[in-house]
Amino acid sequence: MSIDVLLVDEDRDVLEIVQTFLEQEDDLDVTSEGDPETALELALSGVRRRRQRLQDAASRRAGAVWGTAGPGPVAPLSPL
Repeated sequence: MSIDVLLVDEDRDVLEIVQTFLEQEDDLDVTSEGDPETALELALSGVRRRRQRLQDAASRRAGAVWGTAGPGPVAPLSPL
């Protein structure tokens, strides 16, 4: 699993140098952006995708525990 890195700087030379350095690591997926507003949009869309993946994973785990139809009806407790 790789780590997503969003590198933001208005200086393109800095972006190029730092991105080149970071990309030497196998587990980093580096995206660079010089425009702060665009970088913010990229970050927010990444958060949304990550949240959706977590929700999907939680649903799959719940399906594995309860079956695809959910927990189903619960029998009432009998009186003691």
